[in-house]
Amino acid sequence: MGGLKGFGNRGGTEVRICPICSKEFRVFRCRGTRYCSRKCRRQGRGAATRKKNLGRVESGLFYHQRTHPIRTVCCPICGAVFQTERAGRKFCSLPCKLQGQRVTWWTEPCPICGKSVLRNEVRKRMGIAIYCSMTCRNRARKGRAKPESFRRRMSGKRNPMYGKPPVHPSPIEYRGLRLRSSYELRFCVAMDEAGIRYEYEPRRFQMADRTYLPDFFLPDLDLWIEVKGWVRRKHEFLMREFRKEYGPILLFRKPSLESFESCPSSGRTAFLAQERVSILSR
Repeated sequence: MGGLKGFGNRGGTEVRICPICSKEFRVFRCRGTRYCSRKCRRQGRGAATRKKNLGRVESGLFYHQRTHPIRTVCCPICGAVFQTERAGRKFCSLPCKLQGQRVTWWTEPCPICGKSVLRNEVRKRMGIAIYCSMTCRNRARKGRAKPESFRRRMSGKRNPMYGKPPVHPSPIEYRGLRLRSSYELRFCVAMDEAGIRYEYEPRRFQMADRTYLPDFFLPDLDLWIEVKGWVRRKHEFLMREFRKEYGPILLFRKPSLESFESCPSSGRTAFLAQERVSILSR
């Protein structure tokens, strides 16, 4: 007989007999298949493993793989009679095991979805197993501030990214500069149209236990520029500290960037000078 459809001819096929269910099945000669199905394979391999371990025990090797005879046990909690191969098993089920242990267990509702959560004194004291799943835990922790221990561990020179330039997946190339966002690109285009000189990330500043790298510096106006599409708390903190130590810095977000672009090219220098005066007067 030729090969099976889709497999080609691999030396022909032959009929074999399953050693578990004695069923005949056809298989390629080049394959070492012994069983007709996965069910028979599991049964056959399980029996082979038990026989192998029994031989090891009788020969005095591998005592940790010793097989135990099947014994009948009566559960001390509910009185149910069951059979087991496991040495030292006393209880018929998990509820009986929890009831028979010294640790007191109880159930509490999950604060997110209301499902029952198994608790004990140890888990309560350690503050674990409060939620029924990782999904509920993440939903509860969403928007919550990081603990102070985590902040101390990851702040300043302990952070592995301390003093290193931030990594961005796809920088934007513009006149030899590698910009980090489309907002920075729009700002550069507007500055070039107005003929205003600027420098991109020329200097990194040391501020307490961290560093800060402003986006642009305007040498003609002695003004630092930060262009952000989304401002976080740490950015606001860094900019406040920067103004105290090094001088004025102007934040450009989407509304202010659109206002800057709508100005005529001849009036953009006056726009920046006015913003600088407003920052110094605060």
